[in-house]
Amino acid sequence: MTILALMLVQLLFGALPIATKIATAHATPIDLMVIRTCCAWMFFDLLFRLQSFRGNKKNALATAPKPELAYGLRRHTTLFMLAVCGASLNQYLLFLGVMSGGALVASIVVPSIPLFTVIVAILSRQERFHPGKLAVALCGLIGVLVLLLPPSLFAGKLRGAIGTTDSGPFILGIVFCALSALLSAIFLVFSKPVAATMGPIRMLRPLYGYGFLISIAIMLIGNPNSLAANTDTLGNLASDFWMATAFIVLGSTITANMLNMYAIRRVAASTVGGFVFLQTIVGVSLSVGYLGEALEARHVVATGFIVVGLAGLTRIAWREARIQHGVPEKSGTQCDTIN
Repeated sequence: MTILALMLVQLLFGALPIATKIATAHATPIDLMVIRTCCAWMFFDLLFRLQSFRGNKKNALATAPKPELAYGLRRHTTLFMLAVCGASLNQYLLFLGVMSGGALVASIVVPSIPLFTVIVAILSRQERFHPGKLAVALCGLIGVLVLLLPPSLFAGKLRGAIGTTDSGPFILGIVFCALSALLSAIFLVFSKPVAATMGPIRMLRPLYGYGFLISIAIMLIGNPNSLAANTDTLGNLASDFWMATAFIVLGSTITANMLNMYAIRRVAASTVGGFVFLQTIVGVSLSVGYLGEALEARHVVATGFIVVGLAGLTRIAWREARIQHGVPEKSGTQCDTIN
C-alpha cells in the first residue's frame, strides 16, 4: 500500500505543471498560492473538527502530540518553518518556474528532489548514508541533465549548440524549480518526525494555516493588486481556470499531502522523495500528449535513466517495509538496517 500511495502522489504531482500552466494563463502565481493554501487549510480544519465532533478518540486522540511538540514556541516555530518549505514558498517558486520556463522545464527539474533529500537527511543526521539511495538518485539526476541538454547535441552539432538554451526565462525557470525542489526536500526530511508524533491531520491543519498567512503576507508585499485581493474579478475567469485550480487544490494538494503523510510515516524520507522520478514520466507525457510539445531523442534517453532510478527505489522501499514489519528476506539472511 505504501508503494501505491507513493506512486499515486507522483501521478498527481506530475500533472501539476500542466494544471499550473493552464491556471497561470488567467491568474498570477500569488493568486494560485493564496487560493491553494486557503482551501487546504479550510479542508483540514473541517476534517479535524469533524473527527472531534464524532468523538473518534482512536483517530483524534490516540495520536496526540507529545508535550514538547504540542505546546510552546518550539512547536509553532517548527510548523511555521515546515509551512514555508512545504505549504507555501515551495509551491510559489514552482508556479514561477512554470510561468518562466514552461511545464516541461518544471517536469524535468523537479526530480532533483531525491538528491537534495538524501543530502539534507545525511547532513542533518536524520538518516545514515546509504549508497544505494544515492546511486539511484544520481541515476535519475543524469536523466534530468540529459533532458536539459540542447536538442541539437543529439544531432551531432556540438559546436554552436552550446548556449542555445541560455535564454533568460528558461534559466530563470530552472532556478525557480530547483529552489522549490530544495525546499520540498527539507520539508520531506523534517516533517517525518513531526508527522509521526502529531499525526497527519493534526499536522496538516496548522501547517496550511501558517501557509495561508505566509501567502497573504507575500501577496501584500509583492503584489497587493493581485487577483486574490480583488475578488470582483473571480466570477469573470474562464472555466478551464477553475478546473485547473480545483485539480491543484483537491488533487496535488489535499489528496497528495494526505498520501504523502501516510508514506512518510512508513518509509525513509529519501525514499519518499525518490519516487518523484515518476513525475518526469507523467509530466513529459502530458506535455507531449496534451500540450502538443515535440518528443525528442533526449526525452527517450532520459526516461530510461529515470525508470532505472524508480526501479531501484522501489526495491529499497520494499526492503524498508519488510524490515519495519519484521519480515525476513527470502534467502533467510538478515537484512542490513537502511535507516
